[in-house]
Amino acid sequence: MTFGYTDALNQPTVIRLPGTNSDGSPKEVAITDWFWRTLRSTVDILSGATDPQFLVFTYVEGDTVSHSNNIAAAQQRSATLLDTNSEGAAEMPAEQEYLCYALSVDIRQFLFDDGEDGDAAYTVTAAALPIPNAGNVAICQSRLITELEVTQKATFQDQPGWFASGADPFVTGGTTAAVRTYATNGIASKDSIDRAPLAIHIGGTEKFQGIFHNPAQLAALSFVGEDGVVSTTVSMRLCLRMVGLQKRPTA
Repeated sequence: MTFGYTDALNQPTVIRLPGTNSDGSPKEVAITDWFWRTLRSTVDILSGATDPQFLVFTYVEGDTVSHSNNIAAAQQRSATLLDTNSEGAAEMPAEQEYLCYALSVDIRQFLFDDGEDGDAAYTVTAAALPIPNAGNVAICQSRLITELEVTQKATFQDQPGWFASGADPFVTGGTTAAVRTYATNGIASKDSIDRAPLAIHIGGTEKFQGIFHNPAQLAALSFVGEDGVVSTTVSMRLCLRMVGLQKRPTA
């Protein structure tokens, strides 16, 4: 990948991508109207889920947040800016483009109450929530595979632990509960986010989605409660974040 610069400023204006177009010309992306921006999308996974995969970047604000199939309609949430800032559902808007250099995964833990509806069904009434306990972070890291799929092609793909959050709380201690051990997905530093030397380009109207694969879906993806025992009332909230350059219209 090579960069072009203006004469007046040390500012990149063109990125040349690997390969060539169908006419033999180089693949280039002009970045004069681009800026560094993260895109994020969230999924709710309730303990006991057996879904083969959990999809993100498939909805926009106002839509239903992605969720495991064992979450009933009443407890499904309506997406807000906290859940996603993507402006296209499984497709980059026609007037936008994105150059993704990295992925990061936030992991949060909630108590699930099926007697409440929507957001109210996800509570933080136990100690330290929504900071997850170590066992549940380890379950997510060992049982799931994170992937960015662009035009039905797998690009970045690895276990969630490879895609460190970089934005987790800075944990400094524990609680009085012996089984409660704080954990985060990686060191709470943006330096822990692995940035690829080559960006993944997502063009206008191009299809893309984030996937949390659950390869062992025949065995329930079960999480433990504050007592260290598998619980049906634990819900994990995973947020997949793309890090890179985005082109958006100025008006």
